Amino acid sequence: MKLVVPFRLYDFRHTALTRIGQSGADAWAIQRIAEHTDTRTTTRYVHPTPKHIEDAFARLEEYNTRKGSRVQ
Repeated sequence: MKLVVPFRLYDFRHTALTRIGQSGADAWAIQRIAEHTDTRTTTRYVHPTPKHIEDAFARLEEYNTRKGSRVQ
């Protein structure tokens, strides 16, 4: 016997918000898109992978390099 789980419209919302997070959006952007009033609600859509964390540090390094080259 196959278990059939009913479809909920919420499932589309959850998938979309999760994929927005996986694409690199930060929690605050997702919070604004989802219109959450509390960031704790938003955290269920943010699943940073080791690659996402590595990329965040790479962006920081790039930012620091650009800022450093302008400051004299």
